[in-house]
Amino acid sequence: MTYRPDKNTPILKLSNLATYSFVACDDKAGNFTDALARIMKLKKGRSEGRKLLVYVSEKKGNSPYTILPENKDDPIICSLVPASNPDLFNIQVQRLAQVVVADITGLGGALIHGGLCSFRGIGAVMAGTGGIGKTTASNRLPIPWVSYSDDATLVVPDGDGNYNAHPWPTWSRFYSGGFGGAWEVEKSFPLAAIFFLGQAKTDCLESLEKYLAKAMLIETIEHVSRLIRREDKDKQSYIKKCICSADNIVSSVPVYRLTVSLEGEFWKEMEKVMPKVERFEKPDCTEKHLPLDYSYKKMHYIYRGLSMNPTFYEPEMLTIKPYSGKEPKKGDVICYKVDQKGESIVHRVISVRGSEIKTRGDNNAIADSYKVEKSAIIGRVIASRRGKEKRTIYGGFIGVLDMYWSRGYRKANLFISKLLYKSYHYLACSGVFRKLKPKNMIFKVVVFDRYSQKYPKLILNGRTVGTFDFIDLKWKINRPYRLFVNEQKLPVFDSLNPNMPTE
Repeated sequence: MTYRPDKNTPILKLSNLATYSFVACDDKAGNFTDALARIMKLKKGRSEGRKLLVYVSEKKGNSPYTILPENKDDPIICSLVPASNPDLFNIQVQRLAQVVVADITGLGGALIHGGLCSFRGIGAVMAGTGGIGKTTASNRLPIPWVSYSDDATLVVPDGDGNYNAHPWPTWSRFYSGGFGGAWEVEKSFPLAAIFFLGQAKTDCLESLEKYLAKAMLIETIEHVSRLIRREDKDKQSYIKKCICSADNIVSSVPVYRLTVSLEGEFWKEMEKVMPKVERFEKPDCTEKHLPLDYSYKKMHYIYRGLSMNPTFYEPEMLTIKPYSGKEPKKGDVICYKVDQKGESIVHRVISVRGSEIKTRGDNNAIADSYKVEKSAIIGRVIASRRGKEKRTIYGGFIGVLDMYWSRGYRKANLFISKLLYKSYHYLACSGVFRKLKPKNMIFKVVVFDRYSQKYPKLILNGRTVGTFDFIDLKWKINRPYRLFVNEQKLPVFDSLNPNMPTE
């Protein structure tokens, strides 16, 4: 097979500012460019704009490299390595996308670690470090809010001092047997605000001063740019470009800190500062993404987040079985995608009325604002492995009983938290319980690596009991484990280098 780059080239157009043609110079390179075209939903045609010449080096020991000329008329050269397994293949595809990010950064744009959403056609970014709750917040947004990505957003200058925001793929979904996905990267929205998320008991919005907004924005850009920085020969030069882009963005786009509660309607705080427009945009539920076959085999899913506590705790492994023609029932715990977009969600079915399926997380105070389409359901969770313990997850009537037990547990937990808040923190600081800690209760600090992001967690017997918050620069430890942990001896990590604790 011989590629015809002049007629069969994937083309990416970004906000009328930059156009890229991914020219495959050999058959193996064509596999990578075709995959990128599927993921980014790119059209093919004659090459135009800036050419990105893609080669695959067959020589052993060769490393992938990129030549990014300063002259915008010269083509970008990207050399990849053969893929011996699916993960290595996806890494090479991600490298192609990151080359575009590097070039856009040189034009004054940036890739931000945050989900893109729109409000009546105007864009906003919900930013933050890994594990802060970007995916959960994106999934909770009601119409007329529409979520387009939950992990990364490419911000591109429009040439008039403003910025447009494009959804960007969540690459971690393609690794270790993930479900993948597709994003309409060429779709863009005028960027009106950036919200840095935090977790709290109440929803609150506050404007950030420019110096603080710039520092936080640089941090989020760094989180999704590590792959680029390892390839960039002049790292200091690239870092300066990121800093310059962050400075220009915060000068044009308002930046806020938004604390999000489990029960509140945080989007109402966002609407207070969004431009008032009459345009109403409905989410497109007809688009089909990468073909996924859920019909015949069991799948495994690593649970993340808080919405299904205490039924599931991160990082339990869930076993998912397709319905294969059977109907979901109230009480089933299902895995699904909202409009076939975004990361897979695991919530419980609370009602089934014909084709309308309503869901809710066991740890959430209210039902999900959307209805789940049957075509978006991947399957039912039938088992869970928590460390060495494997549990059967029941649906139907028994699942309903589990649902009410979880809600009762949640309400009791909130009541006890308010009642014993001061006493609990006093006992945790006193160290009394640390002296009584069983010998087999061994806590470990582990830095998780998800390709575009790294963050530390506190693990006990394979279960996550605490996470490090890079915004507040402190550990957040689940109750009652704080009683048995000496927080003073836990490492404090540098937000710019989460692999290394600070002195």
